[in-house]
Amino acid sequence: DRDTDTVIITGGEYTLSQVSRYNMEGFVSKLPDLLTGRSSHACGSFKRTDGTLVLLVAGGWDDDYNYLQSTETLDIGQHGTWQLVSPLPWAVRGAGAVTLDNKLFIT
Repeated sequence: DRDTDTVIITGGEYTLSQVSRYNMEGFVSKLPDLLTGRSSHACGSFKRTDGTLVLLVAGGWDDDYNYLQSTETLDIGQHGTWQLVSPLPWAVRGAGAVTLDNKLFIT
């Protein structure tokens, strides 16, 4: 997050549902858990027109190693819960994500 000079870590092999924020000194805060725990997923962010930072996670695999097609978003400024949004066209793991000019691309 450029505004707070932090990085946000989503999911992972041993922390499937956890979402945490870190800065150069270490752990800063816990964010709401993912709806579907996942590893080897794509994750990225973009800003809404009102400046709200939105996190997005897509694909990956669950704790039973099933490939996932689901996509979730979280509005950081509202500290709500993750929301299921339109799924990927097919289940995928190992995808990457990059934001260019506030457009989030999943590869």
